[in-house]
Amino acid sequence: SNPLNIFRALAIEEWLLRQQDVQDLRVYVWQSERTCVIGRFQNPWREVNHQVLEEQSITLARRISGGGCVYQDQGNLNFSFLYPRIKEFQHRKFEDNLEHVVDLIRPYGVELKIGEKLDLLGKAASGEYLKVSGSAVKQTRTHVLHHLTLLVESDLSFIKRLLHEGGLEIEGKGIKSRPAEMLNLSTVSDLS
Repeated sequence: SNPLNIFRALAIEEWLLRQQDVQDLRVYVWQSERTCVIGRFQNPWREVNHQVLEEQSITLARRISGGGCVYQDQGNLNFSFLYPRIKEFQHRKFEDNLEHVVDLIRPYGVELKIGEKLDLLGKAASGEYLKVSGSAVKQTRTHVLHHLTLLVESDLSFIKRLLHEGGLEIEGKGIKSRPAEMLNLSTVSDLS
């Protein structure tokens, strides 16, 4: 099967989350083909420019966690942190997972900080911090899944067109994404 298939990747995440015998931290790092992934409680008609989605043959998928809509392609990395809700992990915070990513990227000369919404912000050449990662969480009675995207070298103008322009203005109860200025890590480091 195609290792870049979003449905395969999301199924692996959910399978890992449901493994009752897992008693340690597991990290799954993956990529997908061009895909728009919406959160569990989102309305795709409000979140995505469907004309662009169809013209570009981009897959639309829904994940089991909440959070906002994201675009994924081979220009970003996805990290999935999975661990049990047991005594050894009772003090683990979602920020701990983000710190792992910050530590992983630090040797490449990128200055990252954790944002207020469990996202990662990268220091741009202008000195301001822009979004390089969003994250979402799914908890079961026994385990936790915390996953995040990391922009490395994606087409940011395309993402803006797909996600921030052209979604329908309709009433609904779904969670609305909060667009933010984005930064590719490749623009401030030799990551690519």
